[in-house]
Amino acid sequence: MTNARRMLWLEDLDSIRRERPLYDGNIEDVTIRRTPPRTQASPVDVISIDSDSDENVGGLVSGRTDDQIWGYNRAEVQAYYGLQGLTRSQAASLLQYQTGYAPQAEYPSTAAGLRFDVAQLRRDLGWPARVPQGTIDTAFEVQNFQDSVPVPLEDALSTYWLADTPDLLRGFPLVEDVVFVVQQNMAGEASDCFFKAVAFLVYGDYTYHPRVKAEHLQHFHEVLQWTAHPRHQLYLRMNRRFYTTVVGGGTRALPVVRTVANLYQMLTVPKMYTALDLFDVTADLYNLFIVVYTLDEDRVVTGVTTMGSYNARHVFLCHVNGNHFQPMVPNDYYASEFQLPRITYHSTLGQPMTSNRDQKRHALDHVWRNRWSGDLDRRQGPLPVEHVFYSTTLANVMRGTQTN
Repeated sequence: MTNARRMLWLEDLDSIRRERPLYDGNIEDVTIRRTPPRTQASPVDVISIDSDSDENVGGLVSGRTDDQIWGYNRAEVQAYYGLQGLTRSQAASLLQYQTGYAPQAEYPSTAAGLRFDVAQLRRDLGWPARVPQGTIDTAFEVQNFQDSVPVPLEDALSTYWLADTPDLLRGFPLVEDVVFVVQQNMAGEASDCFFKAVAFLVYGDYTYHPRVKAEHLQHFHEVLQWTAHPRHQLYLRMNRRFYTTVVGGGTRALPVVRTVANLYQMLTVPKMYTALDLFDVTADLYNLFIVVYTLDEDRVVTGVTTMGSYNARHVFLCHVNGNHFQPMVPNDYYASEFQLPRITYHSTLGQPMTSNRDQKRHALDHVWRNRWSGDLDRRQGPLPVEHVFYSTTLANVMRGTQTN
């Protein structure tokens, strides 16, 4: 962004400045990994979601010849699950909970089946075989505000976001002068951080993450089934990708297993770390413009990803160390009115992930805005929000499954 444009933008921000900062504390600066303009970009085709723990349970699949898995050609099986280049034992270990594979098989979905051995997973991790229905019903009542009412964003920020000591970070791409309150998002299960982060942004409090996950599952299912839906082809493509991920708590008391899963399995299997790619579904579901800054352990910004229509409500998150999502809001400005400056080639020159090939592109085709080029046309604008029109009610989704 040029100095003149930055000054105009900062002047506009003064019109939405708070009377006082949301939180007083020490401010830390992040570093941006500057990228010299390149002729070719390097998009990431597979995202690995790692755990901080070295704990693993479960063994290797054995008893097969070295060129086969489950009696099928090993290369074909590994290609189907995106595990090319791994040894047979490495691939077999990651595939220990996958079931029902066949050549050219449909990918796991409601129609094709989960094809994930949740019962064995529960045994391996020492979980109860079933969740009592009374527990599910009680949780459902809470998730649907039967014992409370939703609170406005400002009340949620002071009541829930600041319940734990947040971080104050400054220096993010395009908003380098803005200090953000970063909710550490450490309460509850670590593996639910994606849905907890969205719950903070949509409902004000992380405790609504089961509702958020159920809403994602139902919307994703509806679009996969509805062939005329404008997102049908995109969601099919998204669901064909498998991700390396982990399930479980990540401590000695709460061990984890490493596995692979597609988005439908991530939305269905409990306590599974979720891929950043799902934010495209989140943006459709709640009509949001989502900005995700990827940070390494040294707080260096290595990537920027945005999803959704620019004129929707802007929400911001950090993706830290490849495995943890943290929601954030500006400290000095009203979050409900705050927007990221428009993404263009010139405003992002030298920023992470950018390249010379963006120079002649329309702003809607910028690399930060298109993870799924060819299947998602930003010119079409946002989808109607469809919560009310589910063919299966959210009540059935939340009450009726033992794997959510």
